[in-house]
Amino acid sequence: ITGSSNGLGKSLAKQFINQGDNVIITSRNKENVFNACLDISLSNYEKKDNIGRVIPFVADVSNHMDCKKLVEFSNDVFDSIDIWINNAGTNAFKISEFHHFDEVECESIVNTNLLGTMYCCKYIIPIFEKQKTGILINLEGAGSNGLATPNYSIYGATKSAITQFTKSLTNEYSKEHFYICTISPGMVLTDLLLKNTDVKTKQLLNIFSEESDY
Repeated sequence: ITGSSNGLGKSLAKQFINQGDNVIITSRNKENVFNACLDISLSNYEKKDNIGRVIPFVADVSNHMDCKKLVEFSNDVFDSIDIWINNAGTNAFKISEFHHFDEVECESIVNTNLLGTMYCCKYIIPIFEKQKTGILINLEGAGSNGLATPNYSIYGATKSAITQFTKSLTNEYSKEHFYICTISPGMVLTDLLLKNTDVKTKQLLNIFSEESDY
């Protein structure tokens, strides 16, 4: 699960591990990755039955070589990969009109959200083809339905692109023995959503959003 050191990705990891699945926790921040693994391990310390392994791996999905290494590491550690979830996403921790985003922030959002998903798909698909099984999941988000995303314009554009990209992949590989799909989690209370919001906005978000562990 990419982007699984916090937020929705970490909550997904917890659910899989609690059901006995082995999970690689990964993000670009080394401290966050190892803290997430420690937190999950400690929360499961007294549970003895049907608990999966949690393994850390630091990778920046905006770097194609990191994506390649992440996929290769996952396959080597587990001998096979059953499910791959492209969850990593960012809005540069900023909610603002488009012209207030600088070039570095624009590149970071596009490279993480869109190219990161594409890179991981590029390297995981050959493994699924060889295995003749597997599930590839790309996370949708605000903008995936084609509606406007004011103050999230770049983020929304990347999520809309991921939906179209996944539809194309599904068509291209329709005769293969693995699955490609999207999941739309709806509004989830994460740092990505809450960062730099005012008190009134946070109150509204708390009404209409779910906790990531819900």
